[in-house]
Amino acid sequence: MLYIKILKLNKPVAHKDTFSKNDMFIELTYGSQSRRTTIKWDQSQPEWAESFVFPIKTNQDTINLQLFDADNWSECEMIGQEEIVVNLDSIKKIKTTLFVIEMGNIFYDLEDHIQNIENSNEELKKHNFKLESEKEDINNSITVLEQQITNLQNKNSIIENHSVQLKEQYAKLNTKIHDIKSFINNV
Repeated sequence: MLYIKILKLNKPVAHKDTFSKNDMFIELTYGSQSRRTTIKWDQSQPEWAESFVFPIKTNQDTINLQLFDADNWSECEMIGQEEIVVNLDSIKKIKTTLFVIEMGNIFYDLEDHIQNIENSNEELKKHNFKLESEKEDINNSITVLEQQITNLQNKNSIIENHSVQLKEQYAKLNTKIHDIKSFINNV
């Protein structure tokens, strides 16, 4: 959205009225749309501080500002006008020959912020993909380690069974040795 704030006239304007100061207002035209400030009565350098918003037109690169002297009993007189190049960047103060205004795209900073978020989101997606890949590698390593642990547990079980068998055989041998020693001692 194109934002324009009419702050004031850049310099005093000569009186158009014979018996009083100017009664000024500004008409803004952007494409087919027009807006108008309030009338500032009896002033030679009025300050408005009035804001207007227009939908941005891609084919319209200027905005027309016309300064009028309002009259109650006759047609309003145009004092001056300017075509100002539209600023679609961030809102900034602009001084022209006649006017001091602020103009810019209301959403410019927001669009930058959204773009930064989208860029960050893309970076996070890449990082997430990398983490998912690393997670898969770790899960594969865990599966291999679990298989190795199972194999070691099986081997340990076999060794324990052999150990029990060896202990039983040792006990039997010890018994036989004891029997043989007893037999030899008795003979």
